[in-house]
Amino acid sequence: MSRSRPWLLVVLSLLLSLPLAAPVHAADAGTLGYYRFPSVRGNSVVFTAEGDLWKVGLDGGVAQRLTSHLGEESRAAISPDGRWVAFSASYDGPVEAYVMPLAGGLPKRLTYDGLRAVVMGWTPKGEVLLSSRRSSLFPAGQLHAIDPTSGARRVLPLAQAWDGAWLGETLVFTRQEPNISHTRRYRGGTIQQLWTWSGGRDEAQRLMRADSAASRTPMVWQDRIYFVGDRSLDMNLWSVKPD
Repeated sequence: MSRSRPWLLVVLSLLLSLPLAAPVHAADAGTLGYYRFPSVRGNSVVFTAEGDLWKVGLDGGVAQRLTSHLGEESRAAISPDGRWVAFSASYDGPVEAYVMPLAGGLPKRLTYDGLRAVVMGWTPKGEVLLSSRRSSLFPAGQLHAIDPTSGARRVLPLAQAWDGAWLGETLVFTRQEPNISHTRRYRGGTIQQLWTWSGGRDEAQRLMRADSAASRTPMVWQDRIYFVGDRSLDMNLWSVKPD
């Protein structure tokens, strides 16, 4: 032991001679996190962090926790009137769809599919838009719309439709689930691409008919359709006119 002490003293003296690291400010440490699935409506942002839903103003600030269940909540979508937030959660095992007041409160369960009900957004009629394999004739999801008050449910007649965003009365959606299409530069038969559907008995149409690249996750803003695509051979954010 006595022969190890000079070596230990040398190490300690070297450590003490090093400049001290800059202290981590509380504000900096408090903003560290892994934030996912944001939904913006008006001045409110709801997102997932630590497996729960949080709400914060669009200008930032201290986030308010909306949920604290041991199950994971994700894919929040604020209603068009700003009163509700729909989301997917695994409270009882399978991922199901729920809705709760944006101001906070108890979640209300909307689905009992047992088949991974993934919330995608809201319809212009104030229904929760979600994807589920219930009633699907293919091994892929299909879009459903559920009234959050009455629980009335309808199936959108679009085979293999995954997610979607509304441009007026027109639905812009992705055909095919996000499976093999996530492969880098994939161009096979199950590639995800954008389609449009105006309702009624009209057939859905591909948005960019001559396009061979992958396109998914449509969002509508100021009369343009924004989406993620790999036409540059890497996934990037793009936009296109509705026509």
